[in-house]
Amino acid sequence: NAIIENKWHLEINRTFSIFSWDRFRTLYSSIRYHNKLKWLQLKILRRCLHTNRIVSKYDQDVRNVCDFCDDSPENISHLFFNCNIVKLFLGELEQFLHLIHLPVRFNEKNVLFGNPDLSAHSFQNLIILYIKGFIWFCKHSKTRPCLNKFKSYVRPYIKTLELIATFRNDLENFSRDWHIFDSHLVAGPAPPGEEQGDLQPAQDPGPPGEQGLPADHRPQAG
Repeated sequence: NAIIENKWHLEINRTFSIFSWDRFRTLYSSIRYHNKLKWLQLKILRRCLHTNRIVSKYDQDVRNVCDFCDDSPENISHLFFNCNIVKLFLGELEQFLHLIHLPVRFNEKNVLFGNPDLSAHSFQNLIILYIKGFIWFCKHSKTRPCLNKFKSYVRPYIKTLELIATFRNDLENFSRDWHIFDSHLVAGPAPPGEEQGDLQPAQDPGPPGEQGLPADHRPQAG
């Protein structure tokens, strides 16, 4: 939809071709699991995610500012990338990945839309999908995103990937990257003021009137 694409161009101050938008839209279509996260990504692309900026237009009890920084209007690009609190978390995660020799660089484009130059099943595109699910989870559970909480959140998703590989007799392709990542997921003490709660994806409450984003542990046929 050209109107939606133009709104994105204005929000992030850059322009993508029709070809690029087609690639963004079809990137995650080959994934037959994590349906709630795929639905979240679709809402991001369609600009219909219920951020505070949108909800505040219809609910006077909701302020339009970001739940994390309490400073800037909460649109999609701010919530998932431009918020200072989120950038601190992404920086923590980048550093962690670099230390375990899985370097991934996060920028506004790949965080919002994924990297269509890579497979949807690649480590980078899946970790970006989990990041967005985690940020959305933190927003609705009123918690600040940080590395230790992300480690707790993401483990069930990795177990899902391993279960699917086992189900399909395809453990050889359960990538080397995920084995390395999973082996480093024992979280250390949470930073001061950041108690590490139980952040399993299945407990995501979601926004009022919307389904949350629990992990989808049951692989689909096909």
